[in-house]
Parts: sequence; C-alpha cells; structure tokens
Amino acid sequence: MSSPTHSNDAQDISFTSLTDGSPVNCVTTRRTRVDTEGGLNPLLKELREFKESMVNKMDKWFARQENMISKVVKEFNEVKQTMNQMSNYFDELNNKTTACLNRLAETEKKVKSLEEHTKTITQLEAKIESMEQHSRQCNVEIQNVPERRNENLIKIVEHIGTSIKQSISPNDIVSVHRVPHADTKSTHPKSIVVKLCSRILRDNILSAARMKKGLYTDDLHINGENRRVYVNEHLTLRNKQLFRSARETAKRCNFRFTWIKHGREEGGGVLVAVRRELRPVRRALPGPVPPIVDSIASLLRYRARPEIKRKSSKSAPGPDGIPYIVFKKCASVRKHLLNIYGKIWSRKQIPECFGKAIFVLIPKKDRVTDPKDTRPIALTNTISKIFFSVLQTRMTRFMLSNNYFRPNHQKGFLPGISGCLEHNTLLSESLKDARKSERQITVCWIDLENAFGSIQHELMLFALRWYNFPPLVRDMIASYYSKLRFSIITKEGPSKSLSYNVGLFQAFADDLAILTRNPKHCQVLLDEVDKFCEWTDGLRTKPSKCHCLCLGRRNTRYTSYDPGLSLGGQCISTVTENAPFKFLGRKIDNIGRTPSLEGIVDSFLNDLNKLDAGVIKMLKLWLGLALTADSSALFRGSNSFGMSLKRPSELYKHLRVSKRYILGKSHDDIVTSLPKDEDAPEMINIRSMQ
Repeated sequence: MSSPTHSNDAQDISFTSLTDGSPVNCVTTRRTRVDTEGGLNPLLKELREFKESMVNKMDKWFARQENMISKVVKEFNEVKQTMNQMSNYFDELNNKTTACLNRLAETEKKVKSLEEHTKTITQLEAKIESMEQHSRQCNVEIQNVPERRNENLIKIVEHIGTSIKQSISPNDIVSVHRVPHADTKSTHPKSIVVKLCSRILRDNILSAARMKKGLYTDDLHINGENRRVYVNEHLTLRNKQLFRSARETAKRCNFRFTWIKHGREEGGGVLVAVRRELRPVRRALPGPVPPIVDSIASLLRYRARPEIKRKSSKSAPGPDGIPYIVFKKCASVRKHLLNIYGKIWSRKQIPECFGKAIFVLIPKKDRVTDPKDTRPIALTNTISKIFFSVLQTRMTRFMLSNNYFRPNHQKGFLPGISGCLEHNTLLSESLKDARKSERQITVCWIDLENAFGSIQHELMLFALRWYNFPPLVRDMIASYYSKLRFSIITKEGPSKSLSYNVGLFQAFADDLAILTRNPKHCQVLLDEVDKFCEWTDGLRTKPSKCHCLCLGRRNTRYTSYDPGLSLGGQCISTVTENAPFKFLGRKIDNIGRTPSLEGIVDSFLNDLNKLDAGVIKMLKLWLGLALTADSSALFRGSNSFGMSLKRPSELYKHLRVSKRYILGKSHDDIVTSLPKDEDAPEMINIRSMQ
C-alpha cells in the first residue's frame, strides 16, 4: 500500500515542478518487462484440456444422472400406480370384510334363532310323540300274521284271544286294520293294529300273550307254514327304534330282560329306565356293581335309643307336636315305638303321617316380596325322623361295606370324617401353595338352584337300584315318596295340604367346587356338569350365584384375572376383594394379592385382645364385680376356687390344636400330609381340650 502512495506523491511533485517551471530533479525509471508468454502457453493449454475433459465428464455424468433419474421417476410412477392399485384393493377388501362381518352377525342371529327354533321344535316333537303314543294306549299290534284275500281280521283277533285265554268279543274291538311297513322293501306281512275299547283290556291281552310264551299261526286256524305270531304294544316309529337300541345294548351288557313296561324284579340286579337316547344316559351311569355284602336284614334288630340320644332336644316338633325329649326320658314310650317300627317293616308300607310336613318360611332378606327370597324349613313328625335316621345309618353302613363310597373323595356326612373341615383345608392349602410358588390355578364354585327340591323321585329310586339295595328298602322309600304332602304356615294359619311330587323336603351338602390347573380344563368340567344336569331332567345350575377365581401371571405380574368361564351359556362372575362370598362357612375373597404377614398377625392379635377385654368386662358386670377388680379368679381352676373359664385367645389356640388333631386322624393321605401351620401352638394338655 505504501508504494503506490509514494508514486502518487512523486507525480504530484513533478506536476508541481512543471507548473512552477523548475527543472526536473528526478527521472522515473521503468521496470523491465519480463517475457512470460512462452511459459504460460503450455499451462493454459493444459488448463483448457483439463477444462474440456472435466466438461465432457460432467456432461456424461449429468447424462447418466438424467437417465438414472428418469428410470427412478419411471419406477416411482410404477410404484405409485401399484400403491394406488393396492390401496384400491385394500379398500375393496375392507368393504368385503365389513360386508362379511355384517353377514356373519346376521348369520349368528339366524343361527341363534334357529337354535331356539330347533329347541322348540324338539320340544314340540317330543310332545307330539308323547301325544301320538298316548293316542295308541288302547292299541295292540299283531305282527307276522300271513296275509290272505278276503281275510276276517276280527276272527283272527278272536282266535288270538281264545289261544291266550283272554275273551275278546267284537264289541270290545273299535277298529282293526293292517298298516304298511316303514321300510317299503320289507317282505314281511303287514302288521295288524287293533284298537280296543279300554286300556285295561289292552293290558290284559298283552299280559296273557306274554304268559302264553309262544303264539303260532296254527293256533289261529291259519293254513300254510306254521309261523310265530307276536302280540305287542303299538309303539310309534321312534319308540320302536329306541326299544330296538335298548335290546341291543341290553344284550351287549348282559342284561336279562328288556321290557316296555312293568319291568321284572324277580331276577334281581339293576333296573335301568330308558326314556331317551342311550348315548348320554350311558355316559352318566356309574361303573360295574360290586357284589353285595350286607342285605340290611339286620334292620329288624336295630336299637332306636342311640339314634334318639344323638338328636337335639331343642329341635322343633312336627305336625304331631311330640318333641325328642319324650322319647329320651320315657322308656315305655320307646318300647311302643319299637313295636310300631316292627309293624311298619313287616308290612313294607310307610304310614301317611310319616310323609306329612309343615313348611316354615324363613326370610333371607329384610323385606320379602317374593317366595324365592325365603328359605323353607320342613318340620316333620319326630317318629318318622327317628325311623329314617336308623334306616340312613344302615344304608350308610351298606354303602361303606360294599366300597361304594370313597372316603378320600366323598366326605359328606360319613361317620368319623369332618367333610367341611377337610375340604376347606385342602382348598385353602392349594390356593396358598399356588400363590407362594406363583403357579396357575383355577377354582370354580357351582351353585345349584333348589337342588334337592327339583330332583326327580325316579332318579333317586334308580340310584337305589343301581347300588343294589334290597327290594324291601327300595319299596319302602318309594312308598314314602308317594305319600309326601306339606302345608305352609302363614299368619292366617296353615295352608291347604299339597302333594310333593318332585324333590325332598329338606337336604344338605349340595356345594360343588371344581379345582383345575388352567381355565381350559375347568371349562371342560363345567360343560360336563351342564350335561349331567340336563341328563337328570331336574337339576339346574344358577350361574348368577356361581363364582370363579383364577390366579396366574398376567404381563409378568402374578395376580388374579377373569378367566372368562361360562356355564349354561352365561358368564361366571370373578371373586374380587369387594365382592367376597362364603363356601362351607368360610369367606372367600380375592387372595391373589400378597398381604403383609406382620399386619395380619398384629390386626388379629389386637382383635383377640379387644375380645378378651370385652368378655372380662361383661363377666364382671354379670357377677356384680367392680370393673377394677382382679380378673384372675375368673380363669383359675375350680380346685383353686376359680370359675374355670377360658379366655377367647386361649380358646382360639385350642381350636387350632383341635383342627390339627382332627386333620391328623383323616382317612385321606393328602389331608394328613398337609404341612403344619408355622404359628400353630403345640398340642399340650389334649385332655383339657377334649
């Protein structure tokens, strides 16, 4: 920057000198010009060549890029077109799926409607079948009688009556004709259907024909080949098929007789009543019958006094007004009672007074507007309750001696077994073990709607026949069922006496709990329970009062969840903390959580201490003692001038020890092998506990 400035100053000075006319004192010398053209030309040439090569390369690169871009654009357009096509295809598929879902919903509605219609049709078919069979109650079907031209069917019927020694006059015959076979290809003669004037005559003809044990065409004065003639009840086509299947099954199972009615009992053994398709009935039947050990003949030599001693004197009497205390205190009355029982047993008939009962309705709620909200308590005569207590004891002994009962599975009301305690303990220990080891477990509690009030009498008699009870016992129980009558106590007095054709007056132990590993297996058992109830033709489940509890891992967390179980097409509610219920007297709630052991123990001990203090306070008030008086005398023994009372906390310990003692004597190995409670007290002073 300084050089140009200096040059400008020099020029200014020279110009000034010229202007002033003074001589030039300095001469500006020019720089020597360097010849660079010869050295730059090769460089410029190289630069031009490099430029041209770069331009050519750039042109080629741009050409290639344009080609690639054009291809990419083309492919992109193709992809875009394909995406448009796929979008259209998915839109069309979505529309079709929506249409299919709508059609599926409509189809499900139609299927449900068809199922309801099918059920109605089945009921109507059964009703029509029953009505059709009822319309044939006076008919007799004669089979295998050869056909002849101008035959006189009335004469043939009269000859049959003469042969079986049963008089049949033309006035007894309403109509007689031949009917074609259901199978058009059959070569057998058409059957003869005779409609008689009364059902009694029809039964007499059938009975006489069976007593004949062989009726042939020669007996009917029919010329030709001698054939066997069959006289049977006129059945509908469906009943004929059922009877044929029953005969085949009876032959396969080695049954001796298969009759339509009036089954024979002289042969002994089991009688099976077939009223519907054989397959579901066969699945529900028990296994083979073991041999009989006890015939219950010793019932004539029973002693009623032990049974009377076990009865509570506070039990309400029945219609006769006689309490148990009369039979407990009066030996002469017991003697007459034994004489009455002996006559009943010898005559094989139950008196009508044994079947009478008075119903007292106990409300389940504060306000009762429906009879369903009440619990009926049946009060029967004391003399009948003592008789059936003796019979029940002998029947239980009969079942146990024949090994029909399995004490490790069936614990209800068996002698020497605390069924409720053992079942509750097994259930609680199973849930506790599953929660401790975080295993999956599913429990379902089933409630039966009026279980013992809706069971058929025929089903109970069938059970007695199946378990090989003697005919004497079965006849007496059947006689008792036929004479059941009851009246209801109201504010205005007892109601009119009504017959009790279905169910029992009062019974117990209808609680059912299903315990499985997973919900799938539990649902299979629930379906089997539903099928069994349908087979009994009386028992019904009540899904609204059924409960289920399922414990397992859900999203890496062990908790309870809804398994989605159903019974009879209705969902079963899940047990929650806010909606507990009682099973066999024990409260069941959502135990999927892991509570604090210290909190539970502290809370329970506080409750026991409060209970102890409350009991001591009430005892002091009752005895007239001051509240500040020493309470040790209340709990001292009588030899120490005390009252020998027990604190609730001590009673609780005794109950724990008693529970362990009872479970230790169980016949079930699983119950006896249960682990002991860690905080359970030692078994000290067992005599004082007993």
